Amino acid sequence: MALPHKTDGRTFLISEAVRGEGGVLRNQQGERFMLGQHPLAELAPRDIVARAIAREIAKQSEPFVRLDISHRPAEFVRSHFPCIYAHCLANGIDITREAMPVCPVQHYTCGGVATDTCGRSQIANLFCLGEAACTGLHGANRLASNSLLECVVMARKAAERIEKGGKQILLKRTEPSVHTPANPPSNLPVFSRENLHRLTASCLGILLNHKGLAEAQAVLNAWLNTLPEPQTAREYEDRNLLLCAKAVADAAVSRSHNVGAHFNTDLPS
Repeated sequence: MALPHKTDGRTFLISEAVRGEGGVLRNQQGERFMLGQHPLAELAPRDIVARAIAREIAKQSEPFVRLDISHRPAEFVRSHFPCIYAHCLANGIDITREAMPVCPVQHYTCGGVATDTCGRSQIANLFCLGEAACTGLHGANRLASNSLLECVVMARKAAERIEKGGKQILLKRTEPSVHTPANPPSNLPVFSRENLHRLTASCLGILLNHKGLAEAQAVLNAWLNTLPEPQTAREYEDRNLLLCAKAVADAAVSRSHNVGAHFNTDLPS
């Protein structure tokens, strides 16, 4: 979750620890909406919480919900969350007295280079750890490999394996199914990073659907086919951004069921 930015375009992340220490989520009407979503309420898995927030935002006029920790003692809040307290206070929000606005944010990617549980990849002597890797240890709810478990365990296991030799491994390779995307819309927007952000946020976000995925594929393919060959560093970055977005769209279209962070409202739960 993040504090919605005002004018500078920057996002300030709000730690999940705020919910862990008793923070509750409220909608625009002040209702604690997670109570009816999951037995653990605000402590439910992150994909369930994120979807619940997205649904609440879709039903109201404000583009955020509120995270309330003000029922805890003020000194507790200041000592446990000094950076969050200071940042919110600088933006006119005293979280010891009022709830803070929050909205879900998205990983750029989930998962990465396929490895075994020692960090070995399919390329000899190439080891991957952290968010660059896809170890599968956390299942579908946390596809990125960035937890304390992997910082502590995977680094040691990789070092031990490197001492013994870093031979490559054989992993089953899966490719997204080939789908023919729809024709691009007649009012195709001009490519820009801002338009790419809008497209991915609206069509490749927390709640997916067939129509949005088809639109994303069509627009992304049109942009990729019309952009000239990159010449500058920024142009290569643009191409990489488009290719990453296309990989996300293609992979989402290929899934026939919902699992963890992937949730298509047109598929059975």
